Amino acid sequence: MKKNYNFIGRREVLELLTTLLQKVEIGYNKPTVLMYAVNLNWRTTQKLIKMCLDKKWLKIIEDDHYRDHRTSERYQITDSGVNLVRSLEPLMLQIYPDYR
Repeated sequence: MKKNYNFIGRREVLELLTTLLQKVEIGYNKPTVLMYAVNLNWRTTQKLIKMCLDKKWLKIIEDDHYRDHRTSERYQITDSGVNLVRSLEPLMLQIYPDYR
């Protein structure tokens, strides 16, 4: 039986991806904060982040001056990520009218 990769849990990858990129764009840039903002488990959040990094929709920024030293890794949305979000938002609103 072929596994369906269009869904993660009960939500579509497209919805999760759009939400993740939107959260990074408005300032949720730490891994754990993103996990809670998108309402996912750690493993799924890491998979989505890795996919976004591989596709160059996100980039890693190092912040050594941040007061919480458990991780200095932060994420920033790239221009191609912003373009992707801008093109996906109207589509998401058509598919899911109560998306926002």
